[in-house]
Amino acid sequence: KEVLPGDIVFNASCSHTLIYAGEKDGKRYYFHAPCSGKVIQCSTYHNNITFHRLQNVDYDAIYDRKW
Repeated sequence: KEVLPGDIVFNASCSHTLIYAGEKDGKRYYFHAPCSGKVIQCSTYHNNITFHRLQNVDYDAIYDRKW
C-alpha cells in the first residue's frame, strides 16, 4: 500500500500524529505540529511511520463541498 495525500500517519510509538500532504522533489511532506503547543507546519518527517486510511469515504464529495 502506498500513502496518499490526506492519510493519517503515526510515528512508530504512536506518540506523534501527522497528515500526509504529498511529495515534492522526492521528499514526503506532512502537516504536523513539532510538539505540543506549536503551530501546525508542513515539513518533512524523518522517523519511521505507519499510515491509516479511512475506508468508504467519498473524498470527491468532501472536496466539492462549498464552504
